Amino acid sequence: MPKKSNEPNKSAFVRSQPIELSAAEVVAKAKEAGLSITTALVYKVRSVKKSKGSGKAKKSKATASKSKQAGGKLSSSAYIRAQPASMSAKEVAAKGSTEGYAFKPGLVYEVRSAQKKRQAKAGKAAPAKAKAKASASANHKPTTPAKHSSHRAQFRKLMIRIGLDLAEALYADVHQELKAIEERE
Repeated sequence: MPKKSNEPNKSAFVRSQPIELSAAEVVAKAKEAGLSITTALVYKVRSVKKSKGSGKAKKSKATASKSKQAGGKLSSSAYIRAQPASMSAKEVAAKGSTEGYAFKPGLVYEVRSAQKKRQAKAGKAAPAKAKAKASASANHKPTTPAKHSSHRAQFRKLMIRIGLDLAEALYADVHQELKAIEERE
């Protein structure tokens, strides 16, 4: 049966509401506006809206490497990667719960496993690069003074300890701060 032209569009009404409103709040607003809708319609319209808007576009590096949530707190996975590998999964979960995180030891195993797989995948391409680097640097003298080489070694160890994602996020924060300082000068 064709839709009457004077009937209000319920889906359009749902789409016009802020996404922050719960489904029950949208239903209440619709009732005030003289529309009869259900929470199921709200969920359906919003899910279609999300699927149409998301597409298959890749996240930008800046978005993908961010490991902080909106409140400035690390995500659970980033928190787990920041913990030393010598800590057991139960210890990481217990320490996390004291710091406001809610995850089980199973997540620790999943995150660490995924991290190992990424490192192994990156390691397969590394030997060829390492050989090329070794041959190129065999005749090349280091340009940095010896006293800075220990700082570099400490920096590398720290990056490995906290995980690449968190290290990249920290680097991005420092980089932005330095740019802001340069712009002020």
